[in-house]
Amino acid sequence: MRKKKGQHLILEEIILFSLGLIIALGFFSTFQSFEKSAKTQSREEQFEMLGEIISSHIIELTQSNATGKIEFSIPESIGGEGYLLALKVGGIMIQTQSHQVHITPIYGIEEKYEMDGVVQSNYKKASVTLEGEKITLGI
Repeated sequence: MRKKKGQHLILEEIILFSLGLIIALGFFSTFQSFEKSAKTQSREEQFEMLGEIISSHIIELTQSNATGKIEFSIPESIGGEGYLLALKVGGIMIQTQSHQVHITPIYGIEEKYEMDGVVQSNYKKASVTLEGEKITLGI
């Protein structure tokens, strides 16, 4: 039986280490793309939920046809980022610090009422007020 020389052993170990490193990097990049996809989907669902919560409060106020105010809690962040809530002509606008924007329409109510108001997520609370033909989002 022939003995292996030192150069062959080193070369084998380098090749084995390289293959292990390639496999580890492959797993890392695959799971990183899954994580990014999950975060994106989670952020979109959070946008939709927050928009629906606010629109349901607005609908509740407009159905009563009386001046009123509803206060509620809002999450401090969406997808790990702070955000800005605003009532606009098109509905409820949610904009993150990385400038991702989501707009939730309010089932035609935004066409009948004047919409106004902006709230930052760091307040953790918001309110919707109906006064005559004006709906205001505030703290």
